[in-house]
Amino acid sequence: MSENNNTTHLTAEQAFQAQQDMILQLQAQINALQVSSTIRPEHVKEPKISHPPPFTGRKDQTLEFLAKCNMVFTVQPRTYSTDITRIAFATNLLKDEAYRWVLPYLGMEEGDRPLWLHVWNDFQIEFKKYFGDSNLEETSRFKLRNLRQTGSASVYATEFQRHAAYVHWNDDTKKQNFFDGLKDDVKDRLLAPSKFKDYETLVSSAIEYDDLLYQRRRSNNNPRTQSTTIQRFNNNNINTTPRYSNNTRTTSTPKFNNTFTPRTTSTTTFTPTPMEIDATQSRPNYGPISPAEREYRMKNNLCNYCGKPGHKAFECRAAKHRREQKAQVSATTTADTKAKNSQPQA
Repeated sequence: MSENNNTTHLTAEQAFQAQQDMILQLQAQINALQVSSTIRPEHVKEPKISHPPPFTGRKDQTLEFLAKCNMVFTVQPRTYSTDITRIAFATNLLKDEAYRWVLPYLGMEEGDRPLWLHVWNDFQIEFKKYFGDSNLEETSRFKLRNLRQTGSASVYATEFQRHAAYVHWNDDTKKQNFFDGLKDDVKDRLLAPSKFKDYETLVSSAIEYDDLLYQRRRSNNNPRTQSTTIQRFNNNNINTTPRYSNNTRTTSTPKFNNTFTPRTTSTTTFTPTPMEIDATQSRPNYGPISPAEREYRMKNNLCNYCGKPGHKAFECRAAKHRREQKAQVSATTTADTKAKNSQPQA
């Protein structure tokens, strides 16, 4: 009976010891994992990021320069892990007036240099003191009140927000100033800034309407889909003299009053002459193009004369052919006039 009790007691002690050994093994594995997680492998390359352009001392570029430097330090923390390496990076990008500002201190002994050449945060404070705008809020407020939309609404909104970040305006004031700077056709769609619940909604709606208006203008001014009358300047300058009268071509050229004279680019059908082949067929419209169409052709590498890809306007065969036709018409008209004048009168 006592022998059985001893056997049971030994078995319990062995089980307990086995559990203790397992706990120790697990603890060792946990410690190993913790150590490995804190050690970053040195062979892993840091991501690449473009460096900011050299800083020449312009006050309107100070904050942008410092922000880009800090972005580089965030992406590459191992490379720029100390304040000395960060200051050296920023100093190396200084140029002209900005470099002349720091040059005298670089020639000093290490112990004689000011504290801001050893601490990155102090360097930024000193940098802003010399090259930053001492009255940034007032400058931004002035720029916002004079800012106007000249291109797309998205570009205008970006520039507006860049200055509005430094001005303590409430939402209603931001909405009103943003609305005042928009183009008139966008204002006509929005009607009033008070219709929108907040500034962000107004900006989103302005960009959406501006994009729709841009697409509409492109559609209306696209000569490949329909024949349109394009007016570049004041309607009072339009030359309404017909180019053809009684199937006889005129060689007179329109007079320009220091500006280009808009003309109608509609398709014309006329009686053929011996100098022309298939003149009764409809001809493509090679008249003036609208600013929207010109922008579209430039973005898509199309010819500014015929609208086709693969060449530029000075290489365009259609333009060359058009010049040759005009020369032939002029020669034919001159010959007919001389022949008519040489006939004896009855």
